[in-house]
Amino acid sequence: MRPDKFTMRICVRFISIDTSISVMLKKAYRGIDGLLMYGANKFVHSWNWTTGRTRAELADLLLLSGSATLIAKSFQDGPWGVGTSCVFYGLGHSYAALNNLEIDKLEEVSSANGMKHPTVELFKHIYRYYGPSLLVVGALSLATPSTWPNGDSRTGEKIVGVAAITACGIHAYVMRADNLPPRKNVLSRAKDRLAELISRRHQIDTLSFPELTG
Repeated sequence: MRPDKFTMRICVRFISIDTSISVMLKKAYRGIDGLLMYGANKFVHSWNWTTGRTRAELADLLLLSGSATLIAKSFQDGPWGVGTSCVFYGLGHSYAALNNLEIDKLEEVSSANGMKHPTVELFKHIYRYYGPSLLVVGALSLATPSTWPNGDSRTGEKIVGVAAITACGIHAYVMRADNLPPRKNVLSRAKDRLAELISRRHQIDTLSFPELTG
C-alpha cells in the first residue's frame, strides 16, 4: 500500500528538519573545534618558545599527568581497580606516547617534501573526535553526585577526575596543532644572545682603541 500525499509531506518535513538540525550541529561543532584548535596552537607555540620542546613532548606530558592521576585515583577501588587502571592507562599512555613521536617524525619528513602523510592525516582525523569525546566525558563527570552514600564529600575527587580526563582530551588537540621543530629554551637563547652582544662590544672596542689592546 502506497502512503498518501499527506503522509509523504509529513515525512519530507521531518527529513528536512532533521537535515537542518544536523547542519546546525555540524556548524556549531566546527566553530567550537576551531576555537579550541586556536587555543591549542597558541599553547603549542608558547610551549615551544619557552621550553624549546615539541608538541609530542607536550602531549606526552598532558597524557602522563592525566593517566597517572587516574591511576592514583583508582587506589580507592582496591587491588582490582589499581591493577586494571595500571594496565589500561599505563599501556594506553605508552602506546600513545610512542605513536605521537612517530607522527611528529612522519609529518616532519612529509612536510619537508611538500606532502601529507596518510598515517598522520588518519590519526589527526581520529584525534578530531577523540579529544572532544574526552572533554564531554569530563564535563559529564561534573554531573555525578558530590557525596558518597555515607554522606562524605567527593567534590575534591570529582575535580581531580575531571582535570585528569580533560588533560587527556587536550593532548589530542595538541597533536593536531602546528608541528614546530625543537630548539633551545628561552634561557639558553637569552644566554647566547648576551654572549653575542658581549662579543660584538669587545670587537667594537678592539677596533676603536687598538692601541689599548695591543
